[in-house]
Parts: sequence; structure tokens; C-alpha cells
Amino acid sequence: MRNVREWVGAVAVAALVTAGLPAGASGGELTKVRFSHFPAFHTLAVFVAHQKGFYKEEGLDVEMIEAASGAVQPIQLLAGEVDITSTELQNVVRLQHEGKRIIYVFDLVKRMSMDFVVHNDVLAKNGIKPSDPLDRKLQSLRGLKIGYTSPNSPSDVYSRFYLQKAGLVPGKDAEMVSVGSPPSLVAALKTRRIDAFQLTAPTSTVVEKEGFGTVIIHGSRGEVKELDDYPYYGMVVQESFAAQKTDVLKRFIRATRKGVAFMRSDLDGTVQAVQAFFKRMSPDILKAGVQTALPAYSDNGRINEQIVTRFLDLAYSVKLLSVPTRPSPKEGVLWTNRFIE
Repeated sequence: MRNVREWVGAVAVAALVTAGLPAGASGGELTKVRFSHFPAFHTLAVFVAHQKGFYKEEGLDVEMIEAASGAVQPIQLLAGEVDITSTELQNVVRLQHEGKRIIYVFDLVKRMSMDFVVHNDVLAKNGIKPSDPLDRKLQSLRGLKIGYTSPNSPSDVYSRFYLQKAGLVPGKDAEMVSVGSPPSLVAALKTRRIDAFQLTAPTSTVVEKEGFGTVIIHGSRGEVKELDDYPYYGMVVQESFAAQKTDVLKRFIRATRKGVAFMRSDLDGTVQAVQAFFKRMSPDILKAGVQTALPAYSDNGRINEQIVTRFLDLAYSVKLLSVPTRPSPKEGVLWTNRFIE
């Protein structure tokens, strides 16, 4: 009888322990989650969490679906092709204005993360160094040809912001040139079709590694105070998914936070983990790009009403947003922290 009681007790304890684990953690079936991404350094934490098995530890089988461009990701979400994706907060504003019920649930990148790179010949001619005061570097943009990917893209909008911050008029005091893709910007700078541009790592890293350009304004390090502590890029879901899959979303975010922690603790391990998503990139460029991107990552993914108010103020002032009705910055409208534990 004693052996039977011990056996029953052991089964009961095991049941209680298993009940506290996410699905799949005790050998059960994993919960399928579809995540769309564009291979960019904004989503390094997700790549790391996937490759290091952090999602599986949370009982999730995450299918990584590559989008043709960042603009496609919200479309995939709204079409029901994916469960979770990543995008900028301004896209949440625009889509909510159109009646689409999506919400920003985790802040991946806490500041405008693009770095402004200038051709070395231009820097030498103007006597500008990265260590110069920000005001002097901004004034040195006068007369330059500044490239960007496409009209109204972040590389366009924030370059115009820099010019305006220096009291310069875009198109008059500096020429704005639409070039296209990141590789096209690199090629245009190398051949002197343009003098400068800004993009997120690793594009600026490539320019510095090849030795023909230098970063003079580090958005990724928070050098421009107006663009720091700022919800630049994060994860979004449809409100229906958040309501129906609350536990799944919490586990996905928990695993992503493990990815951020790993990035901070193991640079070489991070490079190895994300190499699968950047197969054509050399390990040294990839490592330098990861080092550049890391400071812009949020540690906990949380934002607040004050930060969102600052974002809306800036977004409307620099024409990043033109939605006629300004949304409320309060939690539960555009964003929420309730899935972050």
C-alpha cells in the first residue's frame, strides 16, 4: 500500500509541475506560430531566439516567413497569412485610421537606429570628424547630395529632419536624391553620385569596412536626443489574435526577450545564430553590424504614454505622419505592455 501511495503522490506532483510548463516543454505538441520578417537588423532578437531554440523552450513552433520587403509585412498580417510581424509604430497609426485593428505589443528598437554616413573625400574637404559636436556635423550637410531609398521613407524623412534641425532647407541647401535599395545607395556613394545617406546597420558598416565612407551621426547610439527613447520598430499583431492567443503571445515575447539577453551576452554566438538569415554577408561585416545595432535594442520591450506622445509630436512635425485625426497615446489604443511579463 505504501508503494501505491508513493506512486500516486509522484504522479500528482508530476501533473502539477507539468501544468505550470508551456505546451511542448514536457514533450507535448508545440504550438504553431507564423512570424513574417524582412532580413534586417531590426529583428535580430527574433532570429537569435529562433536559432537558439528559445521559442521551442516556450512550447512554440515558430515558422519564419520571409517577406519581399518591410512594406509587405503588415499586409501579410492583415491577410491572415501570419500571426505576428514587425513594423514601425507609424504604420499602426495609418492602419488603425483605415479601420484595421492591429496593435503594437513589443518594442524591439528603442531609438531611430539609422547611422548617417558621408564619403571620406567630402569629410576631408570640409574638415569634419565623427568626434565633432553634433551642430557642426549637421551644418556640414549644406551643399551635399543626400541619397535615400524612396520618397517618404525613413531614410528620406529623417535626413530632412537633420537638415531642418540645422536650419537648412531640403532641396535648396542640400540636394535630396532618390536612389533605391540599400545596395544601390552604397554603390552611389562609392561612385560619388551622392555624398551621403543614412540607413540602419549593416549598410553603414559595409561602407566603413570598404574604407570610402565614415559614420558621422550615430542614430543607433542615441546621438540625436529627439530620436532617442523612441518606439522606432516593434512587433505587432491583430487585436483578435491578442485576445484569443494571450498565452501564446506572452510566450513568444518571453522567448524574444531571451534573444535580446543572449545578444548582449554573447556577440560571437549571436553572429553564428543569425548567419543563417544573412548567408551572403561575411562574418566580419555581420559582426560589426551586430555591434552597431545592439545599443538601439530595447532591454524589456516596454514603452509608455509619455514616449508615445513624443513619437506622435515628432512624427507629425517631420511629416512622417499625416493622418488627419491624431490618435490617443494612452495604452490600449496603439500599443500595450500587457503581454510583457
